[in-house]
Amino acid sequence: MLETVDTNKKLEKSAYKEWFPRLKFELRELQQTAREAKLPIIIILEGWHLAGKSDSMRHLAEALDPRGFRVHTTFPPTEEERTDHWLQRFWERFPEKGRVVVFVRSWYYRVLHERVEGTMTDEQVTHAFQAINQTEQMLTADGAVVLKFWLHISRKEQKRRLKSAEKNPFDRYVVSESDWEAYRLYSEYERSVEEMLERTSTHGAQWIIVGSGDHRYRRLRIFQELCEGIVNGLNRQRLKKELAGVKKSTKEMSVPVLEEMPTILDKVDLTKTLDSETYDRKKVSLQLRLRRTHNESHNHGIPMVNVFEGWDAAGKGGAIRRLTATLDARYYRVIPIGKPTPEELNRHYLWRFWRHIPKDGVLTIFDRSWYGRVMVERIEGFCTEEEWRRAYQEINEFELQLFNAGVVINKFWLHISAEEQLARFESRAEDPHKSWKLTDEDWRNREKWDLYREAVDDMIKRTSTTYAPWTIVEGNCKRYARVKVIETVCQTLDKAIEGRKPLKKKGKKKK
Repeated sequence: MLETVDTNKKLEKSAYKEWFPRLKFELRELQQTAREAKLPIIIILEGWHLAGKSDSMRHLAEALDPRGFRVHTTFPPTEEERTDHWLQRFWERFPEKGRVVVFVRSWYYRVLHERVEGTMTDEQVTHAFQAINQTEQMLTADGAVVLKFWLHISRKEQKRRLKSAEKNPFDRYVVSESDWEAYRLYSEYERSVEEMLERTSTHGAQWIIVGSGDHRYRRLRIFQELCEGIVNGLNRQRLKKELAGVKKSTKEMSVPVLEEMPTILDKVDLTKTLDSETYDRKKVSLQLRLRRTHNESHNHGIPMVNVFEGWDAAGKGGAIRRLTATLDARYYRVIPIGKPTPEELNRHYLWRFWRHIPKDGVLTIFDRSWYGRVMVERIEGFCTEEEWRRAYQEINEFELQLFNAGVVINKFWLHISAEEQLARFESRAEDPHKSWKLTDEDWRNREKWDLYREAVDDMIKRTSTTYAPWTIVEGNCKRYARVKVIETVCQTLDKAIEGRKPLKKKGKKKK
């Protein structure tokens, strides 16, 4: 692919003066239009060292309204960032709707520099390519414009620029020994770049390879592609809104027998109980076991995610309290999920969850989670049908990315009968210490029991995977439910620890 790029292509100065100022003006106007249309724009500048990334960024900064864009330069991850999922630092920087973010180098650092440096296995490289494509597909499907540039120069030209920069007292600082080492590995990097371009140039996020031998040609080409890309994104957005406004002319088909058949939840045995004496004995034993296992998993650097979903008043809070009762508070987090804030609504719905993915050795509990997309948001109409149907695949891919990075995942659905829920609602209403837990929204949700049951059935069928399975917890008996939750977490952690070596503890080196 790279051999077909003409790196010596030049642009006459007269043509540059004629077109470039006009493109800069149009780009500024398109930025304002995108802001009003709430269209997020992600620009990625990748390329060889001294191929013109800094110069391109400088001209972008001159053209764009500084109030509407941010620049992020990607460096090797810090020690703290290495304990996070490798994509987490980028998710945190994705733009809100209507804003522009420029990544000078990006998540592609992993499949280029870390790969060539030999710090990744072939399996990790494959997982990284998969995660990149999935992430970019999520962003573009959600309406973002993703424009990726590879600035290309030949090995000979790179050597010339490195020597020229070293001789210039104002540019000497941009050349280091690691840059010369990368130059010596040009052929090896080139093979990795070729594979990267081939495996990650997708329909929604294609690579734009720019021959960067001539600075005028490079600038003009980048600005031209930016203008075209934003215009196409605005047009797609308008078309999508027009199509969404078209009413369905035909009634959806349904098959009565399929609607009458028992669901997954209908098959759950809610008669399972545990007497008080057995509960106390098992609970204490399991909590002590979990404390030991949790400490061991921390020493092994194993991150864990526990998702709690269930009916209102199903006992999620009680189960979580018993789960964490004996754990070391330094190594677990409980994340309660409520209505998204305006800041969260202005981004991809997974953004607010990526911010809480646990570091190595930390257990994180989500009290409600990203599954709100396919339940409450689906039923209450907070997202379109196309969005919640797409979410099943996005959630599976999100959880696969976590799993491939070593995160252990448990997902609990706490299930109770409609009769048991009503009894708990009435009990809460009569108890002054618990009445605050009961809201008008709980009663409204109860009226939609059948709709939620259908949504939960779809959710479990479509998102229970080998790497992130659902555990349905029989919850009519709170004692039984709490013991089952703790026991499941213990078993999952024990299995995760098998075959893993503890992390090496940092200490003073011997002289």
